[in-house]
Amino acid sequence: MGKSSKPSSKSVSAFAVYSAEAATTHKLKRERAGSSPSLQENMTPAVYHPLNDDKAKPSSSFIKSFSNKAAFSLRRASSKRKAKHKKLLQGVSGTYQQWEPSCIPSTTNSRSPLVNFAPKPVKFGTQQHVKKSTSGISSPKPRESTTNINNNEIMKFNRAAILYKEDASIELSTSQSLNSCEDDDKPSTPAQQIKNSESFAADHLLAVESKPPPKKKFRVEDESICSENKSQIKKRKGNFTNKANISTGSVTTISQKAQDIPKMPFPVGDSENDGKELFEWLIHPYMSHKFFKDIWESRPLLVLRHCPRYADGLFSTKEMNRILNECNVRYSVNLDVTTYQNGRRETHNIDGRAYAPVVWDYFKNGCSIRLKNPQAFSKPVWRLCATLQEFFKCMVGANTYLTPPGTQGFAPHYDDIEAFVLQLEGRKEWTLYSPRSGRETLPRHSSGNFTAEEIGDEIFTQTLEAGNLLYFPRGYIHQAKALPDTHSLHVTISMYQRNSWGDLLEKLLPTTLQNAIIDDVEFRKGLPLDYLSLFGEQNSDKHPDKRRAFMGKISDLFRRLADKVDVDAAADEHGINFLHDAMPPYMTQDEKSRTIHGCDVGMKSPGTPTHYICDIDEKTRIRVLRKNALRIVASQNDTNDNSVVQVFHCVQNPRVYHQEEKKTFEILRQFAPALEFLIHKYPCYVTVGSLPLDSNEDKVNLAISLFEKGILVTEEKIKMLSNP
Repeated sequence: MGKSSKPSSKSVSAFAVYSAEAATTHKLKRERAGSSPSLQENMTPAVYHPLNDDKAKPSSSFIKSFSNKAAFSLRRASSKRKAKHKKLLQGVSGTYQQWEPSCIPSTTNSRSPLVNFAPKPVKFGTQQHVKKSTSGISSPKPRESTTNINNNEIMKFNRAAILYKEDASIELSTSQSLNSCEDDDKPSTPAQQIKNSESFAADHLLAVESKPPPKKKFRVEDESICSENKSQIKKRKGNFTNKANISTGSVTTISQKAQDIPKMPFPVGDSENDGKELFEWLIHPYMSHKFFKDIWESRPLLVLRHCPRYADGLFSTKEMNRILNECNVRYSVNLDVTTYQNGRRETHNIDGRAYAPVVWDYFKNGCSIRLKNPQAFSKPVWRLCATLQEFFKCMVGANTYLTPPGTQGFAPHYDDIEAFVLQLEGRKEWTLYSPRSGRETLPRHSSGNFTAEEIGDEIFTQTLEAGNLLYFPRGYIHQAKALPDTHSLHVTISMYQRNSWGDLLEKLLPTTLQNAIIDDVEFRKGLPLDYLSLFGEQNSDKHPDKRRAFMGKISDLFRRLADKVDVDAAADEHGINFLHDAMPPYMTQDEKSRTIHGCDVGMKSPGTPTHYICDIDEKTRIRVLRKNALRIVASQNDTNDNSVVQVFHCVQNPRVYHQEEKKTFEILRQFAPALEFLIHKYPCYVTVGSLPLDSNEDKVNLAISLFEKGILVTEEKIKMLSNP
């Protein structure tokens, strides 16, 4: 709702302020609620006086004054709103009465009456009979409708006709046709369908009075009380107001104006829950359960927050400049310099390190800068990726894109990842296109660059501003361009690369087939002598009976193969690859002080440390660092040696993707149940003495070994002991 202009003689809303004793008849109420030039001359924008009427007896509970804002909130009869109401009732016979506020004297506070937003009856067709109540407020007498329309639906339509709401803070995309607009908490009503229904034709004379909507009351006394009410409303509604959730055939848009800035959550100890909370922050205010039900892998989502500082502290051009000055950023490995002009994409990388003056010179001359792994250089981005990967249980990566004003750095293409684009600075216009075919829906590999003729019709165009989020599944063709008046910086958070059912089966089937060949003689029997004469392109239309029999044998072998499936082995292989791809866990300073990283060793003299033994005993309380940071599998070094198992982990991974080999160590098989016990007890701390091992010595030795590898974190900081 925009700002109101000063009341004029042409368009004025007069507010009937009077006592309950005076409001005894419906006729008197109509006279006091009417607008007249004499009333307008006595009214000011800030102060409203009781109506000058000899019939009215002033009460001590009259409202003496209103603030400009409170007074404006009651002004319902503007010329614009009248036009809207008239348009809604077009085609319906009968008369219509404007919405008018009434004033109920307070019984508890003589200084401040309650302003009650109650409707006057809505008339259709014939004259309605209004019953007078003892309180002076008219209550409609229900009449039975002669049509087949449900009374509840009619009342919904009446409310829609009266309660027209205008809110300029909600911004909807004008580039798409909106199929529906609904609130997250309230289902959409059929009011609009009823309005357009043939049942509302002119030949139907309705005589229906709708019940008023629930009364919204607030006590107007002074600015402090109004401020208190606002704070209570803010607390009840949360961080965002003015929500609009729009679903189209291909894109869902949610727009809310932020009242305050929710902070990015920090890890607090339960890694999976931390990841879930961080993901909810990423897509806020959209609900995570609705996201995975309606959006995930199926359609794009646009979140307009109207909050430029929403992701402050995550990444910035200032942070990029620091990285270029202080870190060993290499062209092609860590950074790309690109342009896209006249339908041609070019990469301008040179050899060696990317120095800040050179990179910024590229940027000044219209080149886009892509930092391919900012998590390797920026702690906030590292924390983001490492926390989200615990929730998604797959690699979570990031790229940052810095684009000069009015330029585009990349050609239209689709990716093989689920992309979450978070705008950090400036603005950028995004255009999306649907997958061109079913074969390109959720692809396993990224595409090449497309020309304008290859990408088809666009389904969505929207400008992202700082704080906004755009999600789109893999396979959606996209391109983006910075606006002419500003640069653009955004981070793309990626996940679910090669994490599909097909990728699992790709690991599952070879192992399962090998086991089936070993265990089942049917897989080792020879092929028929004539199978080459039955199959192949040249034989595709020959010997149909023999071909059917052969295919029946193949189907039987597949059924027998299903009985040999070892999903555990395939999941372990998939999990090992994830741990190789994953970021090392991000730790807070407090958490880090309770790991091996916090065990400082002092020097008494050259070559003589003061202490270097970790004080761990049966009473020390421990837990694994992260639940999904390690995995116990059968030993892969020697299949004949069943006395050891391997433990793969990402605790010592570098922050650069695949810079080093997989991290693994071996433990005796008899210790595996104790480590498994710790994994399943996460995030709880347990004493070393509670580990399921036979002797206290084994328990302490295992705990010390895992602690020294960085696998464990203690509840209290470990003391260091000198060599006995």
